[in-house]
Amino acid sequence: MYCDNLESLGYCFQLLCHELGTRAYFPESSTLPEDRIVAQFHKDYNDKMKTHIISELRKQNPKVRLVLATVVLGMGLNAPSIATVIHMRQLTTLEKYIQEIGRAGRNGKPAKALCFFNNSDIAKNRKGLDNAMRAYIQNNDKCLRLHLVGHFGFKIVLFSGEKAKCCSNCKVTSAD
Repeated sequence: MYCDNLESLGYCFQLLCHELGTRAYFPESSTLPEDRIVAQFHKDYNDKMKTHIISELRKQNPKVRLVLATVVLGMGLNAPSIATVIHMRQLTTLEKYIQEIGRAGRNGKPAKALCFFNNSDIAKNRKGLDNAMRAYIQNNDKCLRLHLVGHFGFKIVLFSGEKAKCCSNCKVTSAD
């Protein structure tokens, strides 16, 4: 789960740990940071825990089930177990977005990308927000895959599954 700043990352991490209580650890009787199933990853985190989290994510079946991260977690990470990428706020460009959602599905299995936002996140006065990203977020009827690859100059999508499993917009239109 990508958070765009340390304040929101810290808040979400503390909330999750509070709500989960002992269930935030495996085994539940542990209190070791290395035994948490929820982790945080940011530039100010200590190197030992960063190494531990990356090591866990590279496993086929990691103990860590959710990582709250800033953009610092991304480049060069091959984590086959990642099935879902969540953004707590949409990014400012499609280039950044495609890089981060590319963390999911590296094992060839189905993957999801979820993005949570509100109207102020996509306002025309939001600093650095690219018009292409705003158009992608506001796209409610056309195939999101096609929209995304179209931005990069491609005209077709390499997807051979059921239309309902392509994207959230295709799921809605295939149900009609």
